[in-house]
Amino acid sequence: MLKSLAITVLLSFVAGCSTPIGAERASTTQVYRQLKIARPASTLRSDSLAASVLHRYELEDRFRRAPRETLQMLHEKAIHEPRRDLLLGLAELNYIEGERLRHSVKPWDPNHAHDYFLASAIYAWLFLFADAPEATPSPAEPRFRNACILYNCALFHSLSTTLFRSPASMLAHGMFLSVKLI
Repeated sequence: MLKSLAITVLLSFVAGCSTPIGAERASTTQVYRQLKIARPASTLRSDSLAASVLHRYELEDRFRRAPRETLQMLHEKAIHEPRRDLLLGLAELNYIEGERLRHSVKPWDPNHAHDYFLASAIYAWLFLFADAPEATPSPAEPRFRNACILYNCALFHSLSTTLFRSPASMLAHGMFLSVKLI
């Protein structure tokens, strides 16, 4: 009886000293897959909001040939008509271009993917919180969730790159976004 009590106390002491929760290093992709969290699209899909924005302004072919110039044109349109669907479309398109640049294997081409990811995060934030002619999206809408995921992933990628450029450098490359916070 005394022997079994001692074994029980010893086993409970050993079990109580071990940590029930552990952590292992994993990539962002592995974490999202394990938690079954959706990730933003890394390529342009025909059923996406980004594709419909390109189609509305007849810029599908131009985006494939010259994405930077196309994004600048859409940015100008968003300044004059700040529609929420255009802002979310810009967020998606900038994320897609950032992904393309991030996976580019051209060593002679400077990789400025973080600029596009930062622009994506800003456009997603503007979609969620900026004043626009349409009503603020409801958290129950799928677009709201997509914008939140896009914002988080784009912000992560923009801040996790090693070559973060200064705002002056972004202005020199014509990629500066003017954002007015009220």
